[in-house]
Amino acid sequence: MSKMRVKESPGTSLVVSFLIRYPELSSVRFCPETERLTFRIFLKGIVELTKEQAFIQYVETYVAACRELEPSFADAGTIRFERFEEGATALCYEQRIQQLDLPEVRLFMELARQYYGDLFSDDKLLSPYEEEVAAQEEVIERILQNKNTIREEKPIVGYREGGRVFVFNR
Repeated sequence: MSKMRVKESPGTSLVVSFLIRYPELSSVRFCPETERLTFRIFLKGIVELTKEQAFIQYVETYVAACRELEPSFADAGTIRFERFEEGATALCYEQRIQQLDLPEVRLFMELARQYYGDLFSDDKLLSPYEEEVAAQEEVIERILQNKNTIREEKPIVGYREGGRVFVFNR
């Protein structure tokens, strides 16, 4: 059984676990004022507006199908794209923490891999071992089952740089 890391709040553990579990994620941000979690994946190049809109429709179609099969499946969060002058695009997925669940995140990450996998930044770690994936998902699931324990006073920002994960509360 995996455990939260020593001296970490549930919000910090959630951010860290998502970053370890999904090496494609460039950053994860938790904002206590809006109670939202934002996932960011950096993509190489500037993504065309038509491809952005097609991806949003792609995700909405899958979520609708999941909701048809399982009515309790979460509604899709907000998807947005940020363009950078350096020639990169950030794919952002934002969801209220009270609505967020692991199947929703798994679906979004798989769809992002399928659609944009060739554009993922080269600055990512190797995929975690199967045991590590299971351990991180267990931590994530436990925290998401007890969302009322996430009572952060300051925003938490976690990001990946090389082989390390950094987390700050601001």
